[in-house]
Amino acid sequence: MLPQPEPMSQGVADNSESGLIILPWNNFEAIKTVFEERGDEIAAVITEPIMCNTNCIMPKPGYLEHLKESCDRNDSLLIFDEVITGFRVNSGGAQSFFGITPHLATFAKAAAGGFPVSILTGSKEIMSLIGAGTVMHGGTLNANVMSMAATKSSMEHLSDKEIQTNKKLNDLGQRLMKGLQDINSRLEAGMLIQGPGSVFAVSFTDGKEVFDYRSHVENSDPDRYAVFVSEMMKRGIRINSRGIWFLSESHTDMDIESTLSAASEVLQSMAL
Repeated sequence: MLPQPEPMSQGVADNSESGLIILPWNNFEAIKTVFEERGDEIAAVITEPIMCNTNCIMPKPGYLEHLKESCDRNDSLLIFDEVITGFRVNSGGAQSFFGITPHLATFAKAAAGGFPVSILTGSKEIMSLIGAGTVMHGGTLNANVMSMAATKSSMEHLSDKEIQTNKKLNDLGQRLMKGLQDINSRLEAGMLIQGPGSVFAVSFTDGKEVFDYRSHVENSDPDRYAVFVSEMMKRGIRINSRGIWFLSESHTDMDIESTLSAASEVLQSMAL
């Protein structure tokens, strides 16, 4: 059975779900079936290329390729939400990381180094509709000078091959992930750590795999994670309460070591 749309906020109209088909992620058969049965209704498929807001789930081998091929065959658009993955996992976003180019993609957050900006990118054919006025593109702060200057500076910095920002972030993140995994194995803490490195997620699942939203909800223990967050805070380490961890260029080797030291102490106390 396919997942049913559920509003995440009050004020959502009952009929707002009528134009949506929600599918389980990483499910090849679900994509195949819905395109076969309802392909004429599908204008676009929109997804995070890495499910950062849902335990940082990585796509199964071939899954993103399957999405792109299915969309191409059906003359539908593939849209990547790269608001989190953009410029974190790779200077060209997750699409460069995986080698899959969507028809449209959204970016924000890291694009301007913390200044407010949102970006829509796409093929020349699609984006020309905006330039021609066929599709309206309105915004109170469009081309805001401060944000544009910050974006330009950030893009120049991220594309500088000598600085190699993304390599540093992913290397630091992978070191932190491995350290947490080693502590988890030693203490049998029941943690799941997954993601590419510069962004990853930590949850308590007692070893159960998390491969889509449903398995994330069913297998994760948010109460245990909340205790972990609170105890880490007491030791001077602030981590996101949603389970997602981000690396920044400001982080150092010392930050990694102090985080691992605190995590070891906290997990040891939680096991008692």
